[in-house]
Amino acid sequence: GGGNLNTGNGWLLRAGPTLRWITPWGPSLRFDAGYTHAPSGAYGGTYGRLVLAMPLDRTPTLVGDDPGGTVRVQQLGASVMHLPRVKFKDGREEAVSHLAVSM
Repeated sequence: GGGNLNTGNGWLLRAGPTLRWITPWGPSLRFDAGYTHAPSGAYGGTYGRLVLAMPLDRTPTLVGDDPGGTVRVQQLGASVMHLPRVKFKDGREEAVSHLAVSM
């Protein structure tokens, strides 16, 4: 994994705080920042990620079911992640950003 980055087997670990605001009308906005590291490679660096998540319709439940403790909401989200300094296998360092859409 990792393409032109030395991530070893491709596993990336991330650690850092998250701020989340759930709007009164449904969508939520989240900001993550922290450090990411490839435990079996030579990759590591700081990152920032901004996420906008939109709730979709609720999953139907059977009559009499207790929905307590079970998440029954699907979300459609988009995120932008920015890594200010990424060291490539050829030794150069550049900023890298990526856009993701998830459900």
